Amino acid sequence: MLPTKERLTKEKDIQLVIKKGFRRKGHFFIIYVLKNNKDNHRIACVVGKKVSKSSVVRHRYQRWLREALKSLKSEIIVPSDIVVIALPSIAKALKLQDVILDIKDVL
Repeated sequence: MLPTKERLTKEKDIQLVIKKGFRRKGHFFIIYVLKNNKDNHRIACVVGKKVSKSSVVRHRYQRWLREALKSLKSEIIVPSDIVVIALPSIAKALKLQDVILDIKDVL
């Protein structure tokens, strides 16, 4: 779980990052990054029903995305707001390491 100060929770903030942020597409997700004027990164992970109808499965993928971003957070130098939207292809990822490598390639 991310600390509260590192979470991007307000819908207005998430929509701003999606609208004005830099967009990159990986195999398993789309990532939006927008510089912020805070001292730290703020992260939001979105896994919709197109990925899976089962909430248990969606939450597993959401935990994977959060853990992958948490492990790579030190490599991002500029404080940013980051929104990661999972694609249905994330169901083809067999393990967390696949997602981490994909995020590392995109960032």
